[in-house]
Amino acid sequence: MSIYLNAVIGSRELEGSAIDKAIMTMALRLAKARKTLGNNGGVAVDLTLLLPGKTHKPDFKGMRMTRFSSTEGVLYIESAVPEKMLHSEQAELYVSALLQDAVDNAADYFSDRGLAFSHAQWQSLLQPDDNEP
Repeated sequence: MSIYLNAVIGSRELEGSAIDKAIMTMALRLAKARKTLGNNGGVAVDLTLLLPGKTHKPDFKGMRMTRFSSTEGVLYIESAVPEKMLHSEQAELYVSALLQDAVDNAADYFSDRGLAFSHAQWQSLLQPDDNEP
């Protein structure tokens, strides 16, 4: 069981922005968490953040589940990031909150379908680490 974080960036000017750095930080945290938990199969969550830019703007607000692949065992979730978060000092907290929300939504989805998902374990691994820079 794993959680993955992706981003669709609407323009290159966001490279190195606060949101870009926050996404990279969380992606590294997820990679460490996957290593800690190991890959013991089961279901997975794939969260894609859609960032507005010159070439692309999400056509919705908030978060939505797009599909569940029963063959891959992956629940796909998308979240539209508001423009005010792109360069915000709160970008890292925002990305963390989005991931927490996606984990909560996935836990409900999997529970309704009788599929095992280590909600509490993922929540604890995603908590901020006071030792991180």
